[in-house]
Amino acid sequence: MIYQYPKSGAFLKERDLKPHLTKGWLNPKIENEEEFQETVEKICEIYNSAEILEKNGTQVMSTDEKMGIQAREHANPKQTMQPGQVERCDPEYVRHGTTGIIATRNVVTGEIVEPMIQPTRTEEDFAKHIEQVVNRDPESNYIFITDNLNTHKSETLVKLVAKMNGIPEESLGKKERKGINRF
Repeated sequence: MIYQYPKSGAFLKERDLKPHLTKGWLNPKIENEEEFQETVEKICEIYNSAEILEKNGTQVMSTDEKMGIQAREHANPKQTMQPGQVERCDPEYVRHGTTGIIATRNVVTGEIVEPMIQPTRTEEDFAKHIEQVVNRDPESNYIFITDNLNTHKSETLVKLVAKMNGIPEESLGKKERKGINRF
């Protein structure tokens, strides 16, 4: 018996397969469901209250990083399309290093504030970025919404926030233990 394979399009359609589509997801490690839910509700309340908070002197900022952005160029020029032939691009490229971006967005205005573009993304870099944002309007109060990346709750950042708020460093407690500032 000879089996004849169907055309690939028919095969995919028959089985409702769509290899050109992908969908990502994230399974966060949630250790305490109740605490997680409370945190989500607080964050949503801050976003919903951002305009009122701003009118009362508190700026709500959303801060995050994009790292590992590759600076590269094609090694060979593209070949433009010709009659009967699509444009072609050689996948080979020349790498010129990587860079990263730390950016803060004002939740109310949507404005990107003090973007920092540089090759590193250390806890010192993040603290410097936060300091630059605050120094734009040091008389305001701030709420920064971040994810749980280690640099967002680093010792350097805790010391910076304490210094900016007149809290003596010795009252912060020991590293790896909870002090008066909990991030």
